[in-house]
Order: sequence, then structure tokens, then C-alpha cells
Amino acid sequence: VTRIRIEQGDATKMALPDGTLLVYLFNPFGPRTLERFLRSLRESLDRKPRAVVVAYYHALWSDVVDTFDWLHPLGRQRLLLHGDFRAWANQTFLAED
Repeated sequence: VTRIRIEQGDATKMALPDGTLLVYLFNPFGPRTLERFLRSLRESLDRKPRAVVVAYYHALWSDVVDTFDWLHPLGRQRLLLHGDFRAWANQTFLAED
């Protein structure tokens, strides 16, 4: 059984689970907060290496995500509503294939 947990709080300070992560973002914050969140995510991965996928719907600040070289693009889909959907993964996720 796979458990899904949804939490509400400050994403830049949240303790992330130790297992494989799917981070789903629906344009939740501006570019500076997104950058702080991704730095926090990287610190979590440095402490406990694991696979992660970042799925970003209505990806207004995808250029911020692209600056993090540890995240590799998986794909991009142009959508009629809400702009782009983009996804990235870390090397651990890519190596599991």
C-alpha cells in the first residue's frame, strides 16, 4: 500500500519524507520562494539521497527550476489552459530505470 500525505505549511521549512518524492506544484509561489524551496529540497536529498520528480503545472517560473543543474528535464506539454506543464527528475530517479 502506498501512502500519500498532503501537508499545508511553509514549503521552504517543511521536513520532507525520506522516501521517493513526487513534488506537485500548481504555481504555488513566486520565483524567490520557489528557489528557496528547491534549495531546501536539495538539502533534504543531500541528507537522504532518493529519487525525486518535480511536476510543475502552470509553470510560470520554470526558468528558476532550469537553473538547478541537479534537476533534469523529463518533458514539457503546452496546455490550452494555465500555460505549460513541465517535469524534472534528479539523477537517482533517472538511474532507477
